[in-house]
Amino acid sequence: MRRYSIMSMAAMLLVAALKEYGSAMEMVPDNLEMKYWTAVALVNAGRLEKSFPLFKEVFIADSNWAELTLRLPKVDLLKVPNPDLEKILSLRKNSR
Repeated sequence: MRRYSIMSMAAMLLVAALKEYGSAMEMVPDNLEMKYWTAVALVNAGRLEKSFPLFKEVFIADSNWAELTLRLPKVDLLKVPNPDLEKILSLRKNSR
């Protein structure tokens, strides 16, 4: 029962965090960093496909974000298996 409660709380926190990211992106729509970290949060929450449009938009605007993306798994800030990381990074190729 406690495990279910912790998982439920984590799900609620995720929904709240994504709502806040969305509000922040509406307030400052040109802020690449906000879009980037929202995409990272989506991936870490298991919503890989939903992150693609944000990653693509950020990579189009500034390819340096793709370089950062390569480094994040090594410091455990982007929790993806290699095939999913490759999918994310392939968006930079499609953005040129």
